[in-house]
Amino acid sequence: MNWKKISLFLGIAYAISWLTAGVIYFGGIEYGNGFSLFLVACFYMPAPALSALIVQKYIYQEPLSDIGWKRSGINWRWIIATLFLSMFFVLGTLGVVWVGGNILGISSLGTLDFTEDGIIQKLVEIVSAGNPDLPVDIEAELEKLPFAIDAVPLILISFLGAIFAAFTVNLPFMFGEEFGWRGLLMKETHQLGFLKSNLLIGTVWGLWHAPIILMGHNYPEYPVIGVGMMVIFCVALAFPFAYIRIKTNSILGPCLMHGMINGTAAMTLYFTWGGHSLATGLTGVAGLITISFVALVIALSDKAFVKDYPKL
Repeated sequence: MNWKKISLFLGIAYAISWLTAGVIYFGGIEYGNGFSLFLVACFYMPAPALSALIVQKYIYQEPLSDIGWKRSGINWRWIIATLFLSMFFVLGTLGVVWVGGNILGISSLGTLDFTEDGIIQKLVEIVSAGNPDLPVDIEAELEKLPFAIDAVPLILISFLGAIFAAFTVNLPFMFGEEFGWRGLLMKETHQLGFLKSNLLIGTVWGLWHAPIILMGHNYPEYPVIGVGMMVIFCVALAFPFAYIRIKTNSILGPCLMHGMINGTAAMTLYFTWGGHSLATGLTGVAGLITISFVALVIALSDKAFVKDYPKL
């Protein structure tokens, strides 16, 4: 393994991203406003891909095709499977909340409410939280709609929107991360094997998020604990992401999965009431249980893949 190359890649990626976070923090820019999101989108998120490009092509002068940059040979059947697996992350998370909260009464997971009244109240809560001075009576406007607000169509529409976004607006931003993590870093660490390689990738991927997590991203009420949660979350995700990267034979696979997760994570909020912010939702304990289950199924059901991983 070329630890010098790996260290150089991580050093450049972290330097660009964390320097951007430093500009936001020390520049007194409120995290979450338009300008901060612009800086994150344009400089923080693309840093892993930019670092991979610099290290792979210009420093080591090796082909980009070795780390996933190719337009031919993509397994489109697995691309479709990627979309469905991404949907399962959300549906599985809702299932965990339903079993744990609604059936077993674990209060920290919250409870699910799929009724029209419940969904309307939740939508009002979400919109009002983002627009406290909104003069429109949101609930009254929703009740005027000529159709019923039903859970199943809402979920289907959300999934269709996420698929469209994953192939379009989300794709370049997800490439900004995935060309680094599932491109160069995965290529340079696969000799460690399925377990150790993805434990390493997930850890550095999670820690890379630390500055923006501390500023309120994903876990605004628990920024310090949130860093640890993000590391665990990324470690869990690293295994299915690696599987999809190999099965699709392209960096496009993990890019789409990443985009789908970002596009559907908020869907659990439409139906979930109560619960602890670190427990419920896709980025909470409920989501970790679902993602870890998928990782375990991969490891147990495709033992040949796991065995041959160092040779891939």
